[in-house]
Amino acid sequence: VRQGMLPESPFSRMEPIRVPVRSGVDVLTPYEAAVLMRAAPADCKAAFALLLFAGVRPQELQKLRWGDIRDGYVHITPEVAKTSQVRNIEIESNLSEWLEACGFHSPDTPICPPNWKRKSQITRRITRLGNRQDVARHSYATYHLAKYRDRAALEVNMGHSVGSAMLFRHYRAAATPEQAAEYWNILPE
Repeated sequence: VRQGMLPESPFSRMEPIRVPVRSGVDVLTPYEAAVLMRAAPADCKAAFALLLFAGVRPQELQKLRWGDIRDGYVHITPEVAKTSQVRNIEIESNLSEWLEACGFHSPDTPICPPNWKRKSQITRRITRLGNRQDVARHSYATYHLAKYRDRAALEVNMGHSVGSAMLFRHYRAAATPEQAAEYWNILPE
């Protein structure tokens, strides 16, 4: 149009597409989370546990090493963090048991096994949970808040600015304390 090749833009007559508003945040039920943990291959259990019970972002998980888990925290360093911000995620008691059940690993060993993406996709497919966007992180936030009712601590664990609306806008669904207790009691066999 600017160059005079067309009298008008072909896009000027298009009608805008209406994007449906999402109705709530998608979280796993405690039952679904337990099924996922039981179905995960042995070398993937630590990775799935960190997603579900520490709210680690998937892209951060793929950079984590066993040495980043120490002193009761998952240490997210600037090299690992999405936002380059350091944070320490408190390790819940059930996460501690999952990590312990995975055995000792050298500090330089990656948490994710070789072929992690393929193995995680297969695990999600066989459990019929599909590839639900950020569902593990949403589940962590939902059940953590239902258990502790401490928004500030959760925001710190998740790497959000304390007092921002991010948590309530994008990460939390409603859960009862009973559901939270069931979720945090998912333990290795």
